[in-house]
Amino acid sequence: IRREVLDLFECIRARCSERLGRDCPIQILSGVRCRLHNILVGGASKSQHICGMALDLKTPEGIGVEEFYSICEEEVGDGGLGRYDWGAHIDVCTDPPRRRWIG
Repeated sequence: IRREVLDLFECIRARCSERLGRDCPIQILSGVRCRLHNILVGGASKSQHICGMALDLKTPEGIGVEEFYSICEEEVGDGGLGRYDWGAHIDVCTDPPRRRWIG
């Protein structure tokens, strides 16, 4: 996994912890995937998970889905951000910049 993704994850985790006033663990649902696994889980053919540039994060307890997405939006910047019922996909790919979607 790329260092930039881990740094982004930690920024999001720190913001959530600040919001709650306590440590806020965030479950990583998916990180690096091989191509076969990506196909089996229905990932995009050019998924950023394949090159270690993405994480899928479960919305942490104590923070609503909307608020979690807003925190991610502020931290992701020009990277990619997908909103899902279970949480958010974050990635550090900036080509093209600011990709956003609802899954």
